[in-house]
Amino acid sequence: MVTQFFEASPTGQVPWSVWIGPLGVWIGLALMLWLGMFCTVELFHRRWGEQEHLRYPLLYLPLELAGRSGARGHPFLRDPLMWLGFAAGFWYALPVVVSPLWPNFPDWKLTGYPFRALTSSPGNELASIYMRPLPHLIGLGYLMSSDNLLTIWATYLAQRLAWVAATAYGFRRPGWHLGGGLDLQQTLGAIVALFLWLMWSNRRTFHGAVTGPATPERWRVLGAVGGAAGAVWLGTLMGVTVGLALALVLLLNASSLVYARIRAEVGLPSYYAVPFEFQERDTVLDVLGSRTFRGDLGLAAISRFSVMGWMTQGRFPAIAAYHIENVELSRRSASGVSTMLWLSLCAALAGLAIGCWTHLTTFYDMGALSTVGAGGNGYYEVGAARRSYAKLLSQLNAATDFSLAPNLFCLAGGAIVLALAYLRGRYVGFPFTPWSYVIGSTYGTTFWTSFFMTWVAQKLILRYGGAQSYRRAIPFFLGISFGYMTATVAAVTVTFASGKALSFSAGKRLYFDI
Repeated sequence: MVTQFFEASPTGQVPWSVWIGPLGVWIGLALMLWLGMFCTVELFHRRWGEQEHLRYPLLYLPLELAGRSGARGHPFLRDPLMWLGFAAGFWYALPVVVSPLWPNFPDWKLTGYPFRALTSSPGNELASIYMRPLPHLIGLGYLMSSDNLLTIWATYLAQRLAWVAATAYGFRRPGWHLGGGLDLQQTLGAIVALFLWLMWSNRRTFHGAVTGPATPERWRVLGAVGGAAGAVWLGTLMGVTVGLALALVLLLNASSLVYARIRAEVGLPSYYAVPFEFQERDTVLDVLGSRTFRGDLGLAAISRFSVMGWMTQGRFPAIAAYHIENVELSRRSASGVSTMLWLSLCAALAGLAIGCWTHLTTFYDMGALSTVGAGGNGYYEVGAARRSYAKLLSQLNAATDFSLAPNLFCLAGGAIVLALAYLRGRYVGFPFTPWSYVIGSTYGTTFWTSFFMTWVAQKLILRYGGAQSYRRAIPFFLGISFGYMTATVAAVTVTFASGKALSFSAGKRLYFDI
């Protein structure tokens, strides 16, 4: 069964009778986690809406399209500024749209490495910085506040300069953190600190739900606790120890809640706000030491734990943020808020079923190691699994005990965001935000150019045109995103209609992740 999964089945048929049991456990685990996450974020919805008045910036576009945003002026789809922005966004992606029909069409993708010439230490810490404007980030980023935009690009550049200074004084990343993992450990520490702060700030809601009369809040508390407990139990059925399963469930819930807050307050048009590289496992190994998992029993424990690593990908915890946006959208449109939990779970279940079916049928038909996959070396999922286990082997071979540097970075990340939260609450006009610090320190390399451009545009428009011009420019910037995303649909349509494949590099060119 496993060989045919990777190398294709002679008949191309999926042995569903063999897969039904494992798929049932995996789907049950995912649904338990999502139930807990959905109930947790719903416990914060009233506070975020009625007390903190968070804006949910990304809801502007669907509300505008539905004609319920309350905005005055030209209707969105008849606004000439929107269509001007649409043309700009579509034009940026035009080479990819026509590439199946015209492979030699010139590509005007704008990517630059301003510090590539710095090859010696410590300046080579800046060599990997690249500048690549992405239309969907520029357009939807206009809905973000100037403070959040500033914090993201300034955090990223400050971290790169900090590594230049650290390298100049002889500091080196330890072991498996050579690839920048210390930055992500710092981010994970920031996420845990913000999670604890959010839970503490909402303690009265939790207390009232538990001790007061029966209300929907009590059912949400039971759903949050029951979902987490159910996920831990299903994890143990898969051979993961209770301690490791509990650690993963708590860290996933932390990432989920913090990302939901980022979407509600910042409006980040991407799920790249939490670490994707299984930092949860790195944290376990940094705290307990990889020596703990030496031997057959230890290797079996950490290997089973690693199988759950796909759930640490940002797409998985991000679903709770989409759910709370749907709840808020239902509230603003006066539709059924109470049924949204079950609608979200049903949608997630449908997505899981479709995903399992498409992956298994494709892999048994063509093989997961097929050369048509990304880069000709198997599909993306196979490459990710290879990298994860290769990294795990290097960690185990290092046979370390408690690792001081990664844990200090983790604590530093928590201290920084708590300090930013205090300073922003204490001093009016303090420009840096803890939520955007998390974004900038996670994948600022992807965001910083686009958000820097949007920040400059905001400042110029406000400086020379005022608030009225700022509001009038919103359709133009949203049109940029709209045109770029439409180009993605057009590229896929042209590919299927022409029967000519879209190259992997071209596909990445149109990638967006709202």
